[in-house]
Amino acid sequence: GPAPDVTAAPTTSLRDDLRIPSAGHRRFLFVVLPLAPWVFGAAASGYAIVPALMSARTAGAPIAFAGLCCVLGLSAGFGIQSLGRRINRPGSLRGVVVAFVVLVAGMVLAAVAAHVLTVWVALLASTLLGCGYGMAMIVGLLEVQRIAGPDDLAGLTAVFYGVTYLGFGVPAVLAWISESWPAITYPVMFGFGAVAPALLLVTGAALLTACGGGDDGEYATVDVQDVPDDEDEEGGRFFGGGLNAEQQQILDILHRDTEHNVADDTQHAEDDAAHARRLFVQLEKAINKNEEMRLKH
Repeated sequence: GPAPDVTAAPTTSLRDDLRIPSAGHRRFLFVVLPLAPWVFGAAASGYAIVPALMSARTAGAPIAFAGLCCVLGLSAGFGIQSLGRRINRPGSLRGVVVAFVVLVAGMVLAAVAAHVLTVWVALLASTLLGCGYGMAMIVGLLEVQRIAGPDDLAGLTAVFYGVTYLGFGVPAVLAWISESWPAITYPVMFGFGAVAPALLLVTGAALLTACGGGDDGEYATVDVQDVPDDEDEEGGRFFGGGLNAEQQQILDILHRDTEHNVADDTQHAEDDAAHARRLFVQLEKAINKNEEMRLKH
C-alpha cells in the first residue's frame, strides 16, 4: 500500500526558545532600561558609599552607622512602593519622571553629604536614595508587566533585573575612579550621578516621542469618568477605572448597539453597559491585586 504521510513535527532551536520579543519594545529600550541600573545603584550608594565616606566621623560605631543607613534606605524604598503604584499610570511617563526626580534629589543630597560630612545629612541622603531605589524598582516592574507579552513576562522581568544588578557595581567603580584620579572627588561623582538621570529621562522621552510613543499594541491610558466612586477604591489605585484598550473597545460596541435600539429600550441598554463596566473594573482590580501580591512575594 501507499506509504503513510508522516509530517515532521516543527522544531525550535534553543536560541528561538530564549528569544524575548518584547525586549525590543521601544518603551522598554528608551524608558525602562535607562532606569534599571539606578535601582540598585541608588541603594548601594546609600548603604555602602555614604557610610564609608562618614567613617571618620563615626569612628565610635562605623558598623552601627552603616547598618542604620541600610535600614533607613531599604525601609524608605519599601514604604514608597505603595505610593509608586498610585503615581504610575499606563501609557504615561508620570511614574518614570517621579522616579528619576527622586533619584536626582537623592544624588544631589549625597553630593552635599560627601562634601560636608555631617551625620544627619548623610542619614537623609541614605533615606532619599532609598526612596529613589523603591520608586525605580516598582515603576520598572509595572512597566515590564504591561509591556511583556503573555509568554514574555518571565523573560522580560529577568532582563530588567539583570540590568538592575549592574547598580551593585557602583561603589567599586566610584572607588576605582577616586583612586585612579584623585581630583575627581565623591561630591563631583555624585554630582554627575544627579545630572545623568535627568539626561537619560530627557533623551528617552525624546526618542519615544520621535518613534511615535512605542510599538504597535502599546498599552494606552483609558479614563472612564463615570465609574462610581465606590468602584474606584483606595483613591484611584487601579488607574483610570482599570479598563484596558480591549475592554474599552467592548464598551464602545455596547454603546454603539444602544444607539440602534428603540427608544423604549435605551435606558435598559445603558444599565447593561454600566453593569458591564463595573464587571470590567472588578476584573481589573482582581488582576492588579494579583500583580501587587506577585510583586511583594
